Amino acid sequence: MVHVLFYKNMKKEIVLFAALTAYCAVYAQEEVKLDSVFYNNGKVEAVNLTKNSSDRIEFSYPGETLVNEVYKNQLIMIKYRSGRIEQCEQSFYVPRITSPSQWEQVVLTIDEDDLKGRVKIETIKVKSMHGGVMETATRNDLEKKLKKEAAKKGCGAVYVKEMKMSRTAQPSYAIGVLYK
Repeated sequence: MVHVLFYKNMKKEIVLFAALTAYCAVYAQEEVKLDSVFYNNGKVEAVNLTKNSSDRIEFSYPGETLVNEVYKNQLIMIKYRSGRIEQCEQSFYVPRITSPSQWEQVVLTIDEDDLKGRVKIETIKVKSMHGGVMETATRNDLEKKLKKEAAKKGCGAVYVKEMKMSRTAQPSYAIGVLYK
């Protein structure tokens, strides 16, 4: 009698184990396909793309409903779940600055749109005592000072907001916005 009860209980456990194994096998085969986003900094994320425009994408992370937005100038490429790949044009490259000695690598721009999606750090003002007929030397001095200040703060780009050349004894100056 004991053997019969043991056999019936064991039979139920085997059936339950087989059903659970079959369920796991079927569930594992239903792999969820996601889109992949490849960032300039080397990061890769698996996401659900919800919108794609000429300058940005919108997506949500798996299991979330919050919509995130990223500008395409922060991306190298997008790999869609269908397998199609979209290369993101890098019209303006911002280098990664880790040392003040890299100041020559800092890029300057007069178009703030080049820096969409980048992190704004601060606005600075630099002065130059060059002036008068030495406009080229003054411009070069101001640009060099902007780049050096940006590199000190680990920034790879400067939006040159204003550059005022003085033809008098007043110093020339430039106002720049630092970005990472």
